[in-house]
Amino acid sequence: MTSLLLSAALSATLAAPQNLPANLRELGYISGVNTSPDGKWVVFEHYKEGEGSTMVWKLELATRKATKLGPGADPAFSPDGKLLAFTYVPKGEEDVEVFSMTTDGKNRKQISKDKESQMDPVWAPDGKSIICVNAQDEDVLGVRLAVINVADGSVKPLLKTATIGLSPTINGPDKIVAFEQGYPEKNSDFVSMGISLVMLDNPARSNPMFSPGEGSVYRAPKFSWNGTYMTVAEQKDQGTAILLMNLKDAKVKQTVFGPFFGVESIAPLNDGQTVLASIAPKLGSTSRLALLKPGKAPEFLTGKE
Repeated sequence: MTSLLLSAALSATLAAPQNLPANLRELGYISGVNTSPDGKWVVFEHYKEGEGSTMVWKLELATRKATKLGPGADPAFSPDGKLLAFTYVPKGEEDVEVFSMTTDGKNRKQISKDKESQMDPVWAPDGKSIICVNAQDEDVLGVRLAVINVADGSVKPLLKTATIGLSPTINGPDKIVAFEQGYPEKNSDFVSMGISLVMLDNPARSNPMFSPGEGSVYRAPKFSWNGTYMTVAEQKDQGTAILLMNLKDAKVKQTVFGPFFGVESIAPLNDGQTVLASIAPKLGSTSRLALLKPGKAPEFLTGKE
C-alpha cells in the first residue's frame, strides 16, 4: 500500500517531456550518465531490444540535440573533454575491455588489455591512467578497483586489500577517489553497499564516508568536475533519494531529490544546482534521463509515458 501511495504522489509531480526530438522520445532504459567538463554535454548508454548491444549517446543540454555514437557502455569524458572512455567486448572475445573514441564517435581504440573484464572507467586528472572496476568473476565478491595505464593498456589493482569496489569517481582537484564499497553480511549471500574514499596518489586503504545501516544502502557516488559537489544515491525501503552535497562547506550541506523507485546513475554539474540522472519515476517504469533542480519537478530528456 505504501508503494502505491508513493507512486501516486510522484506521478502528480513529475514533469512530462515537452518538445523532445523524436529519437529521444523513443529511448527507454538509460544508464551510465556522465557530463562533460564544461557542463554542456551529457553522455549515457541505452539498450534497445533488437539493436543487439548497448549504444552510447551524446546529448547537448542547451539544444536537446542527441547523437548516437555507436555500440558501447559506461561512457566517460576525459579531463580535456576531447575523448570518451567506454566499455565494449572486442570481436571474438568474451571479456569487456575499456576503449576510447573522440566525442563524435570516431577513432575507436582499445585501451585495456587484460584477461578479466573492465567496467565503469573514469579518467585520472592527468589523462594518463583510468580507474575502473576489474571483474575477476561474475559474482560481486570478485570485483575490485583497478588502474589502467593508457599508454600500454596494463591493468593493476588500485588497493592492496581485497576490497569490493564499484562505480569509481574522481575528485580531480584533490585527487580523491570515491567508490561503492561492498560489505558482505555474515552467513548470507547479501552484500550491503556504502561509499568510501581513497587518495589516488596514496591508495593504501579506504576510509568509509557513508556506511550501510539503519535500513539504508548508499550507491552511485559522483563528483562534479570542479570537485566542490558530490551526489550519492541513498536507497531505503520507501525508494531511492539523491543527495547533492557541498563538500567545501564544513557542514556538508545536502539537497535531496526524490524519492524515486530507482536510480541507475547520477552526474552533478559544477553549479551545485543541476543534476543529470537516470531514474525510474514510477513503480515498474524503466529508467529515463532527467534533469533535476532543487524545488522543481524532474524534467525528462528521454522517454515517454
